[in-house]
Amino acid sequence: MRTKSKNDSAIDLVKAFTTGPVGGDTKNPRVENTPLPENWFAIDFDDSSWPNAKQYTEDEVKPKQPYYDNDFQGAKFIWSDNVKLDNLVLFRKRIDLAPDGKERTDFSNLNNVVPEQPPRGDRRGQPK
Repeated sequence: MRTKSKNDSAIDLVKAFTTGPVGGDTKNPRVENTPLPENWFAIDFDDSSWPNAKQYTEDEVKPKQPYYDNDFQGAKFIWSDNVKLDNLVLFRKRIDLAPDGKERTDFSNLNNVVPEQPPRGDRRGQPK
């Protein structure tokens, strides 16, 4: 994975998976869908062919509504290289160090299994 983008966006990489209307044809609109790659969110996923994300100015993003209704005025808009036609995009960003510079415990080996009941013990968490 690349660790530094060529622009100053908060996101390094972006890949479009739904684009349309194809060729900008709004009279006979068609959408091109590309299946999402398996495990695209994994740390070791090969994103070497993904392009860098692009940051757009407020003037380049249209329509302004409903974004302004949700207080986006003045925000940075980061997207693929085609803000008009790319509809579903995935972003990737590798964060090697926290903004405060402190190292954190690696929890990547945790699983999402929730115990059926809490451990037995008294109210202070002490085993009986």
